[in-house]
Amino acid sequence: MKKKILTLSFSILSLFSLSSCFFNFWIEEEEEEYQYDYTELPPDKKIEYAELFDQDDIFYMVYCYSPGCQACSSFRNYIVPYFLDHPNLPLYYANVTFVDTLYDNLPDGAYDTSSTIGMSSMDEFYIFATPSLVGFYENIVIFNEWGNSAVQAILDQFN
Repeated sequence: MKKKILTLSFSILSLFSLSSCFFNFWIEEEEEEYQYDYTELPPDKKIEYAELFDQDDIFYMVYCYSPGCQACSSFRNYIVPYFLDHPNLPLYYANVTFVDTLYDNLPDGAYDTSSTIGMSSMDEFYIFATPSLVGFYENIVIFNEWGNSAVQAILDQFN
């Protein structure tokens, strides 16, 4: 009797196990999270790297990126919707992929961009890496931060 009950229990459990596998086949899988692309950034916010100091806003920020940069690629799901959700924020972007002079003014061994604060022209200006966020007040650099977490920390203050 005990053996029959165990056999019956095992058979029922096996049946449920197999049926759940079968029914899982019919259940729709969760959709993958949408992956934004830099081509979705608003075209009216695009500027060239050489135009960083040439904007008309009293205060503005420029996000510098390169689509081939791994950090920039992983950050696009934050930055693209941020641009789309903040159309009135004086925030621009510059694709610096093909800027030949991007690192010309970078001092040897410089990991710190604080020496760019107060600059008012491209003559000695540099960014250390992408992504970077540069802030300007009356076309003078007031901050120059790089890396996903630093950029996000600044932008989160405007939410």
